[in-house]
Amino acid sequence: MLRFLSAVFLCWTAVPSRAQAPDLTLPAVLEAARRDAPSVRAAAMHRDAERALVKSEATPEKPMLELERMRAPIGGSPLAGPERTWSVSQQLPFPTALFYRGRAASFEADAAAALHRRAVVEASARAREAYADLYEAERSLIFLDEIVDLLRRFSRVAEAKYAAGKGTQTDALKAQLELTRMLNEKALASAAVAGARAALNAAMGREEDAPLPALAPPASAPPSASWTELRALALAENPGLAAAAGEAGKARAELGMKRSEWLPDVTLRYRRRAENGMRSHDASLGLSLPVWFWKQAGTASHAGYEARYAEALRDGEKLDLLAALRGAHASVLTESRLREAYRTTVIPQAESALRSAEAAYQSDRAGFLDLLDAGRSLITARLESVRHDADLERALAALSRAVGRETVP
Repeated sequence: MLRFLSAVFLCWTAVPSRAQAPDLTLPAVLEAARRDAPSVRAAAMHRDAERALVKSEATPEKPMLELERMRAPIGGSPLAGPERTWSVSQQLPFPTALFYRGRAASFEADAAAALHRRAVVEASARAREAYADLYEAERSLIFLDEIVDLLRRFSRVAEAKYAAGKGTQTDALKAQLELTRMLNEKALASAAVAGARAALNAAMGREEDAPLPALAPPASAPPSASWTELRALALAENPGLAAAAGEAGKARAELGMKRSEWLPDVTLRYRRRAENGMRSHDASLGLSLPVWFWKQAGTASHAGYEARYAEALRDGEKLDLLAALRGAHASVLTESRLREAYRTTVIPQAESALRSAEAAYQSDRAGFLDLLDAGRSLITARLESVRHDADLERALAALSRAVGRETVP
């Protein structure tokens, strides 16, 4: 009887019997996140809005057209005056001011484009993490369901041996205690599955209760790129760093624009008059006089501080990026090694220990608790193997954020 139960235990731990045929893969989830995540759509709208402003920011304000009737007698309509005048005027900032306004808008558009790329990478990373969370929760629940069934059978065996005088009451009580503990673990796992399903649906841009098919194992491979290659790639492509650089460039352009306020603006005007058959026209050129020099000095000084502030943020973004990249790279390498170790060493050793405990129990060289501990060790190894599969995906998500790509070479 115990030999049969041990064989069932080993077969179950190799292939979960309740798992459905997987038909939702990680690449499909990532594609849905890129396409449907609201954060990606919002970032795309922001990017397009900033791009639309570039040309208009480098364009002068609209001209002014004036129509005038003059010298109407008191008591009469002002529209009956004999002198008719119309004029058109245009105020032009100094050319460098328009140039820097356009540059600032261009940098802002570049920053918005970088933020859109970051939204895409972040949506993919969130979807990868949510996929890993749900995969781990569902597989853990499957394992716990099966171990509960197995512990019930083990408990009946212990009770039968105790009733026959071949076992102790302690074995039966320990079996019941382990069964109760696993039932509590199962309740926690069920709650984790519900939360993970809602999180994965949200990452895919769907309602929290949308149905989800069974998940395929993620099975992502660790990147082949070296640390030096990843570092260079992150510095070149990380969208957060690019956005910070865009903001710093914008701040520098605004400093140039504020310094241009020391230079005069130009006002051009053309006017035509008509009175009693007589016609005339004239033109004028006006220059603004920046005589309130403390005003220009104050705005330029403020812009200078803002530029240095933006550059400090950019430098801080770079340092944080490299630190996050180093940590994510180390986690990927560690989790990859652990995943392989559990598949090739830890789980086979736990299976061998269970077979040895079963043989010892059959020959009365070991107690029931030894068999129970061996079974617990195997299920723990299986659960930890699934956790390392999920942890590798989480580490890859962190690495993709740091590098600035959805997939890391």
